[in-house]
Amino acid sequence: MIESGILTTGDRVPSERDLAMCLGVDRGTVRRGLALLESQGVLQARGKSGRIVIDAGRPRSRVLARTIAVVGSAAGVNIPGHRESGWAEAVVLGAQEAAHNAKYNILSLNPDAVEGVELNHLLTEGVAGAVLVDVFGPRQHWLTVIERIRACGVPFALYGDDPTIADCDRVISDHAAGAEALTRFLLEQGRRRPLLILSAEDVDTYWAAMRRVGYERACAAAGVQALPTLITPPCTLSFVGDDPGRFAASVCFYAGCLLEALRKPMAPDALLAPSDGVCPMLAAACRLHGRKPGRDIAIVGYDNYWRDCIERRLEPFTPAATVDKHNAACGRALVELLLERISGKLPDAPQRRIMAPELIVIHNSEES
Repeated sequence: MIESGILTTGDRVPSERDLAMCLGVDRGTVRRGLALLESQGVLQARGKSGRIVIDAGRPRSRVLARTIAVVGSAAGVNIPGHRESGWAEAVVLGAQEAAHNAKYNILSLNPDAVEGVELNHLLTEGVAGAVLVDVFGPRQHWLTVIERIRACGVPFALYGDDPTIADCDRVISDHAAGAEALTRFLLEQGRRRPLLILSAEDVDTYWAAMRRVGYERACAAAGVQALPTLITPPCTLSFVGDDPGRFAASVCFYAGCLLEALRKPMAPDALLAPSDGVCPMLAAACRLHGRKPGRDIAIVGYDNYWRDCIERRLEPFTPAATVDKHNAACGRALVELLLERISGKLPDAPQRRIMAPELIVIHNSEES
């Protein structure tokens, strides 16, 4: 039917029942034939819409038909010094593990090349699907990436959330639950004035909004007045490392951000850092204000990579607790969601899966 032109690219394939009746064979034979055409990249399952002809020309590569493209700047990379689970590349590694276990090939793609003609040709030639794992850069760039993949007719799932991608299959971490657990931990430690800190660069993100919801929810449950979120200006020190000069400048930056809050009569007695990497600078900044971190003021992190923070060489402070988002599990969930979409098991509506984080209490974090 395809070779004769009765069906062409974009057409809906008749149902298995109709094909069986038309061809005079049983449905099992039809099903095996359709599965073969799907593996060759000629047809694609589209949920309740049935199967669609996606290439009426030559069959696609069987290798590409069993290949998942992983789009991310850290795709396939183990960054030196990153041993803990909280780094973004753990999402990539989890996705690759799930694809491998499902007997799929893995193609790592750099998002900066997604707009290239070569990549467009590659996607159109027949990869089974794609996962986007680090939608954290400039929003417009990632929207362009998403539209490029969508235009190629490739099923995809992404890690992240935003109103602009509400029509996409996606996996996110439950940041509200993570912030709620951290705040509840502080309240149970007798801290009654915890302060949530976020950067102005992140304040409009979905995860920052979820973190505020979780913080306020925990305060309300404990009958504690939630403090206004401390929004710090964008920090030009994107990477501090163990450079003493840069570290000192960053400490002064955070000391200035905390100045007004710590001068109030009812000053905060705990800080919820945006991420583990900020904790050493916050601890040193508290010292400048005469507050001993871990005793006068508790500090908790987020993301669970505190052991890898190079800044701890200059300020060996350990947060009292952090949150593990289980990034590898999120990556595996991405591929599982994509494969369900490819197999037609999902409804037409986009799916949003929320992964539960874990509170990690770090013992002996208080200074002696």
